[in-house]
Amino acid sequence: MLIGHQYNGSEQVIIIEDVITAGTSVRETLELLKKQGNPQVKGVIVSVDRMERGQGKLSAIQEMKEQFNLPVYSIVTVRDIITCLYNQPLDGRTYIDDDMKARMEGYLNQYGI
Repeated sequence: MLIGHQYNGSEQVIIIEDVITAGTSVRETLELLKKQGNPQVKGVIVSVDRMERGQGKLSAIQEMKEQFNLPVYSIVTVRDIITCLYNQPLDGRTYIDDDMKARMEGYLNQYGI
């Protein structure tokens, strides 16, 4: 959102989000935009999809697509990160070893889709 800009409903905007977990901040942003002139939201771009359930059985991204009829794109998913970094040293350090991967998978099994 542009500070000091009043939307008149004719603008087209894309919401950019760093991480999506349950989709709460996107929902809040959509409500705020409605109150500020209701521009046409054309989609959402998320840098990291944590692949967690939203408010129901779907992922937060699936809920956004279904509830608001919006395209939602993620640059990477948590699974992409696991695959890329698993047992791969980065600057001399392994960030996702067997133990960390098991903990991440356990978390995804509990909260993921």
